[in-house]
Amino acid sequence: MILPRGFQNGCEVKLRRSALVMLFSVICITAPAAGAPRYVLSSIIGEGASGSLVNGTASFPEGTEVPYAFTPAPGYSSVVVVIDGAVASSSGTLTMNAHHRLWAFGNPAGEHSLLK
Repeated sequence: MILPRGFQNGCEVKLRRSALVMLFSVICITAPAAGAPRYVLSSIIGEGASGSLVNGTASFPEGTEVPYAFTPAPGYSSVVVVIDGAVASSSGTLTMNAHHRLWAFGNPAGEHSLLK
């Protein structure tokens, strides 16, 4: 099977392999206006969450649409995503119109669940 890699038509194509799984993701980011201001997205991905973003910061031109999606790891019943202090959907698109903070973490399953 041949899989594309790198940037194509404004989309970043990634291929990640592990011993058991091969993940293929395509992240499309809308083209920003020339000379647009830049904004920082800070993301913290906690235990029990895995998804399209990683821990760290990234700078994006104003108007860039950054897709995100998270799923719970084994032993977690759900994922909690907080954007700029407000609970958000586990997947969506964040428009870079200001500096943003995204925090994602797993909600433990069973008696230790945060959301009962």
